[in-house]
Amino acid sequence: MRLAPGAYLTWPVERYPDRTCIVFEGQTFTYRETNRRVNRLANGLQRLGLKMGDIIASLHYNCNQAFESFAAKWKMGYTEAPLNVRNAPPENIYVINNSKARALIFGGEYLDQVRAIRRELPGVEFFICHSSPEHHEFIDYDELLANSPEDEPYVELDDTQLTRIMYTSGTTGRQRGVSMSYRLRIEGFKNMFMNFDAYFDCNDILLTVAPLTHGAGLHLLPFYLKGAKLIIHPRFNPRRVLETIEQERVTVVLLAPTMIVMLMQDPEIYNHDYSSLRRIFYGMSPIPLGQLRKAISLFGPIFRQNYGLTEAHQPLATLHPWEHVQEGTPEQIKRLSSAGRRALGVEIWLADPDGNPVPRGEVGEIVVREDQAGWEYWGEPEESAAVFRNGWVYSGDLGRMDEDGYLYIIGRTKDMIISGGYNVYPKEVELVIDSYPGVKESAIIGTPDTLWGEVVTAVIAPERGENLTEEEILEACTKHLAGFKKPRKIFFVDELPKNPYGKVDKNKLRQMYGQPSDEDTVDLQFINKKQ
Repeated sequence: MRLAPGAYLTWPVERYPDRTCIVFEGQTFTYRETNRRVNRLANGLQRLGLKMGDIIASLHYNCNQAFESFAAKWKMGYTEAPLNVRNAPPENIYVINNSKARALIFGGEYLDQVRAIRRELPGVEFFICHSSPEHHEFIDYDELLANSPEDEPYVELDDTQLTRIMYTSGTTGRQRGVSMSYRLRIEGFKNMFMNFDAYFDCNDILLTVAPLTHGAGLHLLPFYLKGAKLIIHPRFNPRRVLETIEQERVTVVLLAPTMIVMLMQDPEIYNHDYSSLRRIFYGMSPIPLGQLRKAISLFGPIFRQNYGLTEAHQPLATLHPWEHVQEGTPEQIKRLSSAGRRALGVEIWLADPDGNPVPRGEVGEIVVREDQAGWEYWGEPEESAAVFRNGWVYSGDLGRMDEDGYLYIIGRTKDMIISGGYNVYPKEVELVIDSYPGVKESAIIGTPDTLWGEVVTAVIAPERGENLTEEEILEACTKHLAGFKKPRKIFFVDELPKNPYGKVDKNKLRQMYGQPSDEDTVDLQFINKKQ
C-alpha cells in the first residue's frame, strides 16, 4: 500500500484556511499560515540533504514550532524521535544516539545543553535552533523557513515506514524506543475519532498543556484535523490555565492527574468561570479517588479517563463522563477508581505468569490488541519478543477486571511485593490510603527485609497544612486490608518524586527508603506475634 501522508494534514487547510489554527504566546496563525510554515520547513529539511526515512530528533517545550516540526516530518516521510522536556542531558544523549538521528530541532531554552552535549552526538549532522538570537553556530530555524519555498511537498511511501520512535518513561530501567509506522498512527487517529464520546468540530477550542513530545500530545491531532482552535501553553502553569479557560472560552483540555490536583490547590480556583468546558480528558497515571471526587464537584461530570501505553496508545479503555458519578451505588462509586471498559476496536484480557487467562476478579497482566499498537522496541529484539507476541502487547501492567468489564489497574508486574510468601499489589494499598482525608497522594513500594523478604512501605504526601500520623494511616488500613498488606513502614514527604512523564518514580523511592535495618526486623517480629 502506498500512502501520501501529507493528504491528511492538508484536509483541514482546504476546508478552514482562514480559521485560527494555533495561538501561542500572543501569536496567532490561521490554518493557511500554519500550513505554509510547515511546507517551508519540510522543503528546507529536504534541501539540507535529509532523505525520506531519516530520523529527526526534537527537543522543545510546547510551541508552534513543535507542531510545525511534527507536521513537516510527517509530510516528508521522516521519522520523529521526540525528546522529553524533563530528561536529563545523559538521557537525551542516549535517545538521540540510540535512535540514530541525523538532525536535531531544538528550542532556544536548550541552547546551553545542546552546546554541552554536541560532541557526544556524532551521528547528528544538522542542528536547527529556534526562538533564540544567540545560536550563531547552529542552523537558524526562521532563516531556513525564509529561504525555502512554501509549495506543497508530495511524497508517497509504504505505510509500514516508521513515523515515530516513542521512548518509554524508563520506570523499570533504560528508556526503550517503541517503533510506530505511518499506518499505525493513522489507525490511532481513527481510534480516537471512534471513541471520543463528545462530538468535536471546528468550533471547539482545545487548550494544550501536556507536552507535545509526549504521547499525550497526540490528542492535539484529531482536533487539528477537525479545524478546531489550538491554544498552546509552553508548559503547565495552574493559574494561567484557569485564566485561559475563562478568557478564551476553552471547551476541551487534557490534564495529567497531577495537574488536576495542582489546579484545585490554586487559591484562585473558585474565582474563575469554567462553564465553557465540555470535556476534561485525563489519564497517563492514576488519580486518588478523593481528589477525583473533589474535581467532579468543582468542574462537573465532564471528565473522561483514557488508559493507554507508550506501546499501544490510548484509548485502550475508557471511563466515560456519565460514569463519573458523585451520588450512586457503592459499585458505581468504586468504578471511579477504574480505568473503565475496553474501547471500541480494542481487545483486552489478563494473563497469569504462565501466559494463561485468569478468571474475572483475579489479578493478571494486562494484554491488549489493537490496530495502532507498536510492533517492536527499536534495536532490542529480545525485549521486543517478550512484550510484542503474535499481535498482542503484554503491557507489564497488573489489573483486575470485574464481571461488568471494568478494568482496575493494580500496579506493574515488577512493582508487585512478595512479603512472607504473599503477593501484595501496591495499587490496592494506595487506593485505601489515598481515600483517607488529608492525603494528597501515596506510593507503595516493597523494601528489603531479612525476615519477610520484602515489607510494604508507604510514602505519603499529605495535603498542604495537614499533619497526618502513622497511627491513623495504619488504623485506616486495618479496616480495609488484610494484615499482610498493611504498611510496615510509613514516611511522610512534601511531594512524591516524579519521572519526566509525570509518573511516581518508584525506583527513586526504593533508593531513598529501601535500606533494611535490624531494628525494623525486631519490630516486625513483635507485630507478627500480636497478629
